[in-house]
Amino acid sequence: GMRGAFFFRRVLLPAIVQRLGPGWGLWLPLLAGTAGNLLAATVYDPRHVAVGASTATFGAIGILAALRLSATPTRARRRWKPWIVPVACLVLLAFLGAGRDADVLAHGLGLLSGGALGFAAGAPLRRLLSPSLQWPLVALAVLAVVGCWRLALAAPAS
Repeated sequence: GMRGAFFFRRVLLPAIVQRLGPGWGLWLPLLAGTAGNLLAATVYDPRHVAVGASTATFGAIGILAALRLSATPTRARRRWKPWIVPVACLVLLAFLGAGRDADVLAHGLGLLSGGALGFAAGAPLRRLLSPSLQWPLVALAVLAVVGCWRLALAAPAS
């Protein structure tokens, strides 16, 4: 809903962009949302229809959780308890993603997909986070979203 979109735009997305840069910061939630929706689609009846934008919100939560878990602890954070992150993710999933008419499966799969992408960004992708790639990735992310909307709006009503 509107609260989820506000939370995504004002809280989650800036936090990811701050850590990974604008290109990867836009692409990873898109990929997490796409992966979560594709995985959920394999479970549902083919006639099931869902927009699935909220799955990207849970993907972003998973990305931030994985980045936090994979971060090298500093001296000041040595007392930090790593189990807090998965518990906080489950609480957010329960409060934000399990309401009436919510697609809990897609939300949960988005969270898991985001977690996997966040761990990848925390280590293997770190060397690909060069500044020269960031703005081309932003342009590609915008083109991907615009292209998807064009396809969705051009599709015949069923």
